[in-house]
Amino acid sequence: MISLGVTFYFVSVYLLYATAKRVEYRKQAFSIYWESRPLLAKGLSLLFAMAGTALIASRIDITSALLSSLLIWPLLASIVVLFAPLLNKLRSVYIVLALLALLIGLIYL
Repeated sequence: MISLGVTFYFVSVYLLYATAKRVEYRKQAFSIYWESRPLLAKGLSLLFAMAGTALIASRIDITSALLSSLLIWPLLASIVVLFAPLLNKLRSVYIVLALLALLIGLIYL
């Protein structure tokens, strides 16, 4: 459940990153779609952040979940800002391998 909560945090951060107008990178269809719908993206981002906190709180207590969210969310935000522009340069094979590794991690929960 903690892995799924961190994944929800990642989706939350990436939705906010996709809607940011100050970020300059080669935008793909996902970013263009969410950039044209900023209110929906921000609402979904908040929903995913709350769901991630709830999932983490289901495994540990609420105080620890809130404190860990204060650590995990900015960490993921800095990782997204650092590595999202490199996503255009990576081949799709690496993306598929990363998704496969994430899937294996979620299966072994």
